[in-house]
Amino acid sequence: MAAGTGYVGVRLRPGTAGEVLGIEARTIAQRALVGDAALTTIPEIQALCLSVPNVDALVERLTDFVAGRMHGISVDPSTESMINMLHVTGGRLPVGDIGRLHGVDVRTVQRRIVSATGLTPKQMAMIVQFHRALRLRFYDRLDIVSTAIEAGYADQAHMSRVFRHMGGFSPARLPDLVLAGFPI
Repeated sequence: MAAGTGYVGVRLRPGTAGEVLGIEARTIAQRALVGDAALTTIPEIQALCLSVPNVDALVERLTDFVAGRMHGISVDPSTESMINMLHVTGGRLPVGDIGRLHGVDVRTVQRRIVSATGLTPKQMAMIVQFHRALRLRFYDRLDIVSTAIEAGYADQAHMSRVFRHMGGFSPARLPDLVLAGFPI
């Protein structure tokens, strides 16, 4: 992307993106859709790409699009609870424990989470853990060792490998970041 490129986006609750976009979540999981690839995969977003007079008009168009599609969407409460358990535990709760707490087997937990998010529980837990570690380093200014411990990594080296894999940088050298849900 060119320097100075701006973006407008919406962060959706896990489990809702597929219905908002009109596709199965698993078809876009682990993919970056840009330009024609995005328009071909999700034709409903064509109208979002029409010219607007200013950023506020674009924000309004995107908000209206998502709000109109969110109406009537509901994730199965049990599946939503499973996803929430991954979030509130920082990705640390084993899938077997999530299943026991919901009275279902591990395979059912996996199937429901993949269906709702397009990600396996392990992938989702890795993302939640990575985001937590980013927040601890960036906003709480924890040192690397404390961040690794607090985020639930086995050790500093494990966290460093995950940072390189998921973010393309090391926890010691964070790029300029804007994290969703935090003020700039």
